Amino acid sequence: MYAGYSTEGSVDGNTINLYSTDVSGASLYGGGGTGSEFTNNTLNVYTLGNSVANIGNFQNINFYVPDEAKNTENATMLTVTGSADITNTAIKAGIADLTGYTDGTVITLLTDDQGLTGLKSAAVGTLTDSGFAQTGYYLTKSKDGKSIALTIGTKPTDYVSIVTNGLTSTYPDYDTKYLANTKGNKVTITGSTFATNLYGAYASGVETSDNTVAVSAGTVNASIYGAFGGSSGMNNTVTVGAADTDGPTITGNLYAYDGTGITSGNTVTVNSGSVGGTVYGGRADAVTYNIVTVNGGTIDQGIYGGYA
Repeated sequence: MYAGYSTEGSVDGNTINLYSTDVSGASLYGGGGTGSEFTNNTLNVYTLGNSVANIGNFQNINFYVPDEAKNTENATMLTVTGSADITNTAIKAGIADLTGYTDGTVITLLTDDQGLTGLKSAAVGTLTDSGFAQTGYYLTKSKDGKSIALTIGTKPTDYVSIVTNGLTSTYPDYDTKYLANTKGNKVTITGSTFATNLYGAYASGVETSDNTVAVSAGTVNASIYGAFGGSSGMNNTVTVGAADTDGPTITGNLYAYDGTGITSGNTVTVNSGSVGGTVYGGRADAVTYNIVTVNGGTIDQGIYGGYA
């Protein structure tokens, strides 16, 4: 089943609405054919217990959580038994009335035991439609890559926000596999404890530019990199702490850029907290115009604007 199909032109602005119809053997696609472009095609899911064989080529998937979800154990809205391709898809959900829900209730919006293809590039968020609650629940992606869930309650402050490919997603942990690009990523940490390095970009042999890591609280028992491993890079940023706060504890080093080639315009700013290691604005074969600013906090080791 295709929302739109073309053998020549673009496929744009088409919609499939799913209301409990038995389509367990069907495949749903936002666009199909040999057309030049698929844009703004949407799947709307309105009921629990839907199952399909495959989905793909949707730029938007919206889940309208029904009232029956509050009384349904292990409520699931859409199960895919074959391939679920959500590459660069914006996935949103909404609840009209939060009355009767228990804090911590989890509703599975989309699941596929074989894994959700393109999960790391998909964005998740809340519907802004009139009549839908805008707070009181949040969406997350599972660590195993098999599902997207909605949880009733306030999003924990220790969740990680990552913007990559222009799409914003929230995770209960950090992993470099969540970074879909080597340029323009933004990683925001507001709490929790991390045992491994944090990277705004992680690459080998390609440019890593315009990436940001901001850590305002929590503990990082490792190092922080705005960008790591690039063949060149510019304008990467690491920000630690904030004015008038205790700030985070970082046991390792800070690098706005750590790679090879030529790097410039990278910035590290320490506002509060403690850094157990050394701070580098840029570390590469050639480094120019990198900046380290210390407004507060403590740094136990050296400070280098550039290191070659």
